[in-house]
Amino acid sequence: MKLRQKYKYEVISSEEGIIVKPVIEIIIQRIFGCFETPQICGKRVLLRLLSPASRPLQITEDLENFWTTTWPEICKEMKGRYPKHNWDYRQICEEKQ
Repeated sequence: MKLRQKYKYEVISSEEGIIVKPVIEIIIQRIFGCFETPQICGKRVLLRLLSPASRPLQITEDLENFWTTTWPEICKEMKGRYPKHNWDYRQICEEKQ
């Protein structure tokens, strides 16, 4: 799946030294249908998932785990705040096939 989104890098200092992480900020509906964390130059991307109003929802490097564990709770909240938006990421996937 191609992500047409600008990305940047974040430099993190750790005990292992300096780590450079690719970061993508993306509105959550634009990543519906993507079940694996994207990679850039072999490095997993740090995803900053945003609401339709571009407000932060979640930060993750494990998109598969996000959909199964965290998403159901976020989805309930977003359905209340943005009732006109489609929040079923599985329905979007079926429409793309």
